[in-house]
Amino acid sequence: MKKLVVTLSLVALATGAFAQGSITIVNSSSTTFHTNSLGIGAAAGNAQAASGGGNYFYEVLTAASTVAAPGSAVNLASLISGTWSDTGVSGVNSGVAGRTSGASITSANNWAASAVQDYLVVGWSATAGANWSQINSNLTKLVLTPGNGGNNYWTSLPGGLAPGSFLGWTVVGQVASNPSGQPGAGLFGASPLISGNTDLLVVGAVPEPATLALAGLGAAALMIFRRRK
Repeated sequence: MKKLVVTLSLVALATGAFAQGSITIVNSSSTTFHTNSLGIGAAAGNAQAASGGGNYFYEVLTAASTVAAPGSAVNLASLISGTWSDTGVSGVNSGVAGRTSGASITSANNWAASAVQDYLVVGWSATAGANWSQINSNLTKLVLTPGNGGNNYWTSLPGGLAPGSFLGWTVVGQVASNPSGQPGAGLFGASPLISGNTDLLVVGAVPEPATLALAGLGAAALMIFRRRK
């Protein structure tokens, strides 16, 4: 009987140690998501509300608390490097423009209960994909491109994200998750949480095949020149 009690205690401790933390993806009026098409000469504004007929999706990624300082920006190369892990915590646009909607109690993969970790939230329009897996598989086809007035936009290789879609992610936040089964720790607010608004940049027109071919020839010529030097 004594051995059984000890065994059950150890199992309980192990389960607690590896239990998933709880977080929530709901943002506030001071941390909204914007669609930004300024780079291609169009407009910017709050991401459409669900009541407007368009859908936006959001996914929380996490990493060790030592990866980046709260408030710092993460570039595309870092996002696809494998440093960031999917928590499985997702949300959609609410009935208020720029705002997210999600469950108040959501278990986060790769985030132990009560652990302090870095995180960021990726947002995209439904025209780019229906889930994070689809978006993640196309990140390597994107190039951040300077546009009008110093504003950036995405250029996507053929077979990538559809022109006119939107994609972006927040700065890095840092917080301790709540114990499993409790209301999730909020991700938006004053630093070290995510503070400020987030731009979802537009995907510009897919380059013509001739343009891609010329870019490839230019890159090959540059490599030959460097080798000769």
